[in-house]
Formats: sequence, structure tokens, C-alpha cells
Amino acid sequence: MIGGGLKGAKGGRWHAPHKKKAALETVRNDINVTPLVDIILVLLTIFMVVTPMMQRGHDVELPKTKNHFKESAKSTPVVAMDAGGDLWFEKENLGPVGPESITAALERVRRALDLAAESCDQAADPECASPKLYLKATPDSPFGKLRPLLMAANDAGLAIGLASNELKE
Repeated sequence: MIGGGLKGAKGGRWHAPHKKKAALETVRNDINVTPLVDIILVLLTIFMVVTPMMQRGHDVELPKTKNHFKESAKSTPVVAMDAGGDLWFEKENLGPVGPESITAALERVRRALDLAAESCDQAADPECASPKLYLKATPDSPFGKLRPLLMAANDAGLAIGLASNELKE
């Protein structure tokens, strides 16, 4: 036998006589953990990417209150005043608090409310068409800078909600 290798009695490939073929009908009792770990890692990555995007408006340090009301209004526009005295609509800087920036902020708020009112189903949610504005400001913000914004929003007929963080004891 030159170059033929080992041949079995049947003329095919050589099979070790001491090894038996595994039966395909047997039930395996072990758990394959690899797909579970893959899914968990994908979900962890998704949550790590999406969580920072869930915050609305400009990031400012909010005052802490004992009676904290949690309302999830996705269509309510957010106006923020940072520690430097700049006015923000959502994530857009409108400049220092003044007549121009207040007018620009209220114009953007009115546009956002008009868009929300168009897609609103008043039969299902009667409060969705009521004009609201969330105001975020740092605890040490001078009221003198906030007052013109509050007065202009009130004159425009907007209900104003002041944002705060819950005080944990």
C-alpha cells in the first residue's frame, strides 16, 4: 500500500474500533451561556449610549426639594439659566438673559408648543394642549435675572413649572 494510508475492512476510511459514534438523539443537560452573555453586553452598551441622551434641556445644577413632583411631559419645552447667566432653550444657547434672549426663548417655546398641539389627541389627554414651560435654574441664580423671563412667560399665557431635584434624606 503505497500512499493509500490505513484502510478499514470495508474499503473506506479507517475508523478506530474503540470509539463509538455519539448518538444524536441524546439530550444535553448543560446550558450554553455564550448567547446570553452576548445579549447582555449588547444591552449594556445600548443603555450606556442612550442614558446620557435622555436628559432634556441644558444641564444645570437644580435646587433640591422635599416635595418633588415627577411629571414626564415629553412635549413640554425646557428653558434653562446656567450659573453664568446664559439662557438656554433645550440645548441651544441664546446668550445672556436680556430682552433679546427672552424674546427668542419665548418664540421657540411657542413654536414647540404649536408643534406639540398639532400632534396632540385632546380626547385621550386633555392636558396635552395646555401651554406649559419648564424652567431650570441653579439654586444660586439671582431672582432679578429670572423675573423678566417669568413675567414674559406669564404675559404670554404659559403655565410655568420650576424644575428641581428630589432631596434624599
